[in-house]
Amino acid sequence: MAEFNAARDLDDIAHTASKGWMIAGLIGGAILGAAAVVVTGGAALVVVSAAAAGACAAGGIGEVLGSMSWAPRHNTGKLTSGSLNVFVNSRAAIRAHLSKGNCDEHSGSLQLVAEGSDKVFINNFPAARIGDRLTCSAEISSGSDNVFVGGGKYQTDLINPEIPDWVNWLMMGVGTAAVAVIASPAIALLGLAGAFGGGYAGSWLGGKVFGEGSDGQKWSMLAGSFIGGYAGGKGGMKFDAWRAVTKEAPLAENVVKANIEPEPMSLSDAVGQKTATEWIQEGRRLADKNDFEASKMLTDDQVGALYGYTTNDGYKMINPALRGSDVMTPELEAFAKHATDGLNKLPAFEAETFRGMPSLPESVLESYQTGNVVSDKAFMSTDILKPFDGAIKMNVDGYSGRDITFLSKYAGKESEVLFKPDTKFIVTNREDINGVTLIHLKEVP
Repeated sequence: MAEFNAARDLDDIAHTASKGWMIAGLIGGAILGAAAVVVTGGAALVVVSAAAAGACAAGGIGEVLGSMSWAPRHNTGKLTSGSLNVFVNSRAAIRAHLSKGNCDEHSGSLQLVAEGSDKVFINNFPAARIGDRLTCSAEISSGSDNVFVGGGKYQTDLINPEIPDWVNWLMMGVGTAAVAVIASPAIALLGLAGAFGGGYAGSWLGGKVFGEGSDGQKWSMLAGSFIGGYAGGKGGMKFDAWRAVTKEAPLAENVVKANIEPEPMSLSDAVGQKTATEWIQEGRRLADKNDFEASKMLTDDQVGALYGYTTNDGYKMINPALRGSDVMTPELEAFAKHATDGLNKLPAFEAETFRGMPSLPESVLESYQTGNVVSDKAFMSTDILKPFDGAIKMNVDGYSGRDITFLSKYAGKESEVLFKPDTKFIVTNREDINGVTLIHLKEVP
């Protein structure tokens, strides 16, 4: 298990050379691209396109190379807001999510420490080390000389890239358009798709072989992008050649059949005509009455599935199958699909909710320990106001649940917020007091 120097209050943070090297690549690539075409006597539009394509390609390569471990870093600030009761070398220990950094490149607001150890926790949050990042992508660049923290990386907060996503999308769009002018749209689009696919494959393979975030992974991503882009471009050339030969062929010969994903079976087929009709009619009546705008977002099958889930028969029908204790039939898959599709159409509810239950299997309850990431393969019901009575109570700090009170069978008694299957949470605290287990959960990506 790798170990890294523990981070402390007033240790340095630094940014990579990605931004500077990207700019240098943009300028150098534009000059080389334009010069190459001018020397060969290209037309004005082709010169501009070649310059744009060269700039975008070189800029992207410069961005990746600037993030390598051997590329120079420049200090941009100090860490602050360390632990009040845990110290390393007489300096406050730094924790993910709670501690911050004062970054010169992002003046006006402190940046949260967003990564830490997945094995060592300080005040219930991951201990931060050299190499862990802040929300602005700055890395912790200095730490203790004699205190080390092991474990892999655990991310607690969203990390904004050093180069904003819109810049990369803009470079991709300009580069693709430039290649379309120089070569053809088919070569540009298939080359782009190949580069994307090859880059993702190279990144995945490099992460497995060399480790996530390593230089080896980044080199693998670059190599995969070049290989995939080359293969895609060759495919585009073959497509253009085929199109040139067949463009005079009858229209019927050029029709491409699209693969259309079949619709899930209807709710009537899934739970029976009588039950589906009752669920849809009652669910739609409640939805139209309580929140007409939300009701309009949902199909009849989605309304019926969500209302049905709030009944005793509904959740007892689907949740055991999702957890694997009952057989998951095609009918139950369709029921779950309609409910999930309905949730996806509703606005997210970002607030603390509550959950209560009389008991859990011992192995499941044991997994709810502070620092563990847990999930339920079934739908998870919570309440906005108070939990059900029971020996186990959960306070849930979530951001992806959906408020389905407006069509719930128990709308007058409950305020239900429903989370989709496999939603992940980190256990931030657990207390066992007088026979009652109180668990605090925070949703994580």
